[in-house]
This record gives sequence, C-alpha cells and structure tokens, in this order.
Amino acid sequence: MPAKRSLTAAIVLLLAVAIPVRGATPPILQQIDLRPLTDGANPDHLISFAGKIFFSADDGTHGRELWRTDGAADATHAGTELACDIRPGAGLGSSPHNLIVLGDWLYFSADSGEARNDLYRTNGAIDDCERIGSTFENMANPRVVGDQLWFNANSSDGIEPWMTTSAGTPAQVANINPSGDSYPSEFTKLGAYVYFNADNGTDGYELWKSNGTGATIVANINDDPGESSYPAELITVGNTLYFRARTPGGGYELMHATASGYDGYFDINEGSESSSPSSLTNFKGQLYFTAFTEENGNELWRVASSGTSVERVTDINPGINSSYPQFLTPIGDWLYFNADDGSGGYELWRTNGTTTELIKDIWTGPSGSYPFGFVEHDGAVFFIANSGTAYTMFQTTGTAESTVEAVTTTGTNPYVGCECYTAIVFLGDRIFTYLGNTEYGYEVAFFDPLLPSTNRDGSGLSTALILGAALTAAAGLTMRMRAAKW
Repeated sequence: MPAKRSLTAAIVLLLAVAIPVRGATPPILQQIDLRPLTDGANPDHLISFAGKIFFSADDGTHGRELWRTDGAADATHAGTELACDIRPGAGLGSSPHNLIVLGDWLYFSADSGEARNDLYRTNGAIDDCERIGSTFENMANPRVVGDQLWFNANSSDGIEPWMTTSAGTPAQVANINPSGDSYPSEFTKLGAYVYFNADNGTDGYELWKSNGTGATIVANINDDPGESSYPAELITVGNTLYFRARTPGGGYELMHATASGYDGYFDINEGSESSSPSSLTNFKGQLYFTAFTEENGNELWRVASSGTSVERVTDINPGINSSYPQFLTPIGDWLYFNADDGSGGYELWRTNGTTTELIKDIWTGPSGSYPFGFVEHDGAVFFIANSGTAYTMFQTTGTAESTVEAVTTTGTNPYVGCECYTAIVFLGDRIFTYLGNTEYGYEVAFFDPLLPSTNRDGSGLSTALILGAALTAAAGLTMRMRAAKW
C-alpha cells in the first residue's frame, strides 16, 4: 500500500475511534422523589442561583415551601434541601412564587400567614429568607430593570407600582389611581425611564413612564371614551420601545415610542381588524414578531432595518393559512421557534433572517411535536417536544441528523417539562427539568447531557487534542508500515 494511502486510511480509522460521537442510549433522567409514593411534589419556578437550583414544592410535610438542590441520585436526596420554612406547621406552606434573581439576591413572594404574597429575599443560605415588605401584600408582575426590581403591590393606596431602592428595600413609586387600583405591569427600561401600562381611572389602561419618583402618562393612545389601548409585550430594541396596543376604532397593532414620546403604529392588517402582534423578540438588533393579515394568515414578521416599516420574513404555511410561529428564541445567529406548515403540525424551525428552514419533523405526520423551552448550552440547543410517545427532551445543533432525544425517561407514562414556567435550567453542565410518571408523580429531575464538546464517556477532550493524537498515531503507523515493506 502506498504511504499516502496508508496514512489516509490510518487517519480515517483512528478518527472514527477518537472523535466524540453520541452514544446509542442517552443518559437517564433522574427523578428527585421529594414527596414519597405516587403523590408528586408538583415543583415549579426552577431557577439557578448561588450554585444551586431553587424551586417551590410541597413535600407533603411542610406544605409548599422554597427548596434548593444541586442534584441527587434517585431515592437518596443528597444535595436536595429545604431552603426556608417560612410558614411552619404541618401542611401549611408559604407558597413561594415569582422567583427572580437581582444581583446577590433571590427575590420571591410568599405568604407568611401575616400577609399574602409579601416580598422576600434570600442570599441562598439555608434558613436565610428575610421578609422585606411590611406595608403591602400581593406582590406581582416582578421585572428586573437595571439594578432595581419593579413590581406591583397592594397597599392602602390600592395596587400601584413599587420598586426596590439601592439598599434593596421596597418603595412605592406613585399613586396613579387615587380612587382605585392602577394594576401596572410590563415594566421596561428605555433611556432614563421605566415604561409600563397602568389605569389612572380616567383614561383606561395606557402607556406610562417613571424615573422612580412619580409617574406620567406617555399617551392616551385609544382616546375613545371609556376605551383602553391595553399596551402589552413592552420591549426595547435599540432606542425604540415596541408594544402591542389597541388603536382608536381599530384593532390591536404594533406600536412604537422613543424617549421623545409615542410615535404611532404600523397598521399591519389594514382596516379595523387586528394583526395582533405577539412574541415580540429582539433578534440581532431587530424586532421580530408574529402577526396576522387577511392575505397570509399568522406568520413571522420583523421591523425593517430602517425602522420605518415592517416586513414579512416568510410565509411558512402559504396563502391565507397560518403557521402560528411560537416561542421565538434567539440563539447565536439563529432564531428558533415552532410552527405549522400545514402538513406536519407544529415542528422545529429556525431562521437567520434570510433563510428559514424546518430543522426536523420530529413526530412525523400531521400531529406535530410542539417543541418549546429552547435553551443553548455548549454548542447544543435543548428543548422539550413530543416524540410521538411522550413529551421528552431533545437536543440539536441545527441539523436533522443532530436532532435527537437527549434523555432516557423512566417509569410508566413518563412526561418531561412544563409549558407554564421555565422547563430547562442549567447548573454548570447539569440540566434540571421536571419529570412526571405514574410511580412518583411530578417531581424535579436532572441529568448530565452528552454535549458536543465531550467524549463518549463524558470527558472533556478537545477536538484539537483528539486530532493531534490521531495524527501522531497515524504517522507512527505509516512509518511502521514503511519499515515492514523494506
């Protein structure tokens, strides 16, 4: 065999052995059986904080309280602990929710028995949850805005906007509706102001702004008597604030404002009918969203690079039919989402703004796998989808061949994930999610995924190192073959 051919053959052989490949059997999704027997702890609000995963759950003894974990082998629970028992007593529970991280603190609402949904925070240590709200209750709709937490809460002034100060203590921003509740939400930063929707009792739900002291209405967009514009899905892209709202005498369209004020709207579905823009998403410095028109149904749109017009990105389900894109998620140079092309049901799609492609028809046939919860880690995108047998977790690097099941589920009638809250959370390289089955109910679960950067056994051998070793071995083999020939 000529030396050149022998070297090539050796490289191919050794690379086939050395380069990481995905094993035939994905890792097992391990369930943390926090509540014994078939009654699940029904966890929710998974969030990574202070080197742990925090969540709300009911173990059947303490009621629903705040827990933390870093993973545990099935049935041992090592590393899974009750973080705080805010409302002690068998079966009581403080029902923590609205978990959100700001700086070195995890904020959440809880019911101590003295006030409903009061504001708490923890630095992550066991039994170190402190109540920081005392003059209000029913804290809701929290959002991190810069270095502050904005939310609404009910006090003697009704439900009004609040924020945390630089010291972390809460302070009321304004009393927008002196005769009732303003119900503010959608707090979003633009320039020196925080924008939100609120009802002053006169103009209905409209667009407001505040610098932390008082609040002013930006515009009474729908000035028809007794009507509201209901601003929603506020998002800042560059120097522009976008949102969906109802036009006077018309439908719901895409509005835009700058620091100078309200600028108007794009009448995407011309006339009195709504385009109902939704899933407003900042992708590579442009606003992408879904919208309906009589001519093309509900499809994927964006604001043109000029910022002065809108354009349809693609028509996945051609004609007047709709593809209803959902869960728009920017990951690198691609925007991932699910959509229905009219024949395969809701499946996995992506676009880079120029090319829009179906990655894979995971559940072949008309039903669709309905993928959601897209999260990127170490070169792979993880998500929940229906395999045709049950909801489970998949991973992909953007091709049909790389789109495979990421885990092996256990138990009878297993199902993974949850649409209502974050379905996939990473702690280091470990994935946390939810697993339900007949034997253990609905519980937190975890696994160590097979990532693109790891070897078959999970070791982090770099591709360069593997290639180097393979080439060195191949060169040695070639020299031995030459020696044998002579």
